[in-house]
Amino acid sequence: MEELVSWAQLRWCVEQFHRDVKQNLGADEFQGRTWKGVHHHL
Repeated sequence: MEELVSWAQLRWCVEQFHRDVKQNLGADEFQGRTWKGVHHHL
């Protein structure tokens, strides 16, 4: 049970990060395929 809780917390952190990146950096308008392209856009 403790392991499931830790995975759930980790997933929440990742989802929050993605939401913040989309809202604050405009990542929702960009579909980067390489790290260089994503890094340049952001």
